Amino acid sequence: MPIVCRQAVRSRASATIARQIRLASKDLHGRLRSRCLWLRGCGPRSGRDGDLLVRQRYTDSDGRRAEQRESLELKVWRDGRKDPLEEGLAQLDGYLDRMGLTTGILVIFDRRTTATPITERTRFDEATSPTGRQVTLLRA
Repeated sequence: MPIVCRQAVRSRASATIARQIRLASKDLHGRLRSRCLWLRGCGPRSGRDGDLLVRQRYTDSDGRRAEQRESLELKVWRDGRKDPLEEGLAQLDGYLDRMGLTTGILVIFDRRTTATPITERTRFDEATSPTGRQVTLLRA
């Protein structure tokens, strides 16, 4: 069965999101790798697109092999900087275009000293990329 990141994360979010958000990226990589056929870091240094590309192979209802791909872009909102939402949506939109995907996930970690506690600021929203793609937005 394929992993549907947006739905899986939403269904478990209320009980475990604060703990999951605190995980280091290395720990997150290891946790996801155990559930996915292939997980790779992306971005300019690796010659790939996006911060994270999750690929899951599965057999569809007709018995054919299929593959689900999910692209995730990660941004950090730091003191003295503006909200990275607009930049993140534009960057993710370019990645989705090059990978031929219609949806993506944007995660924005609020690391400002004035940020509210993580349990209060963690939420899911829907956003639209500059070219009209649907993006699941996780603010934490």
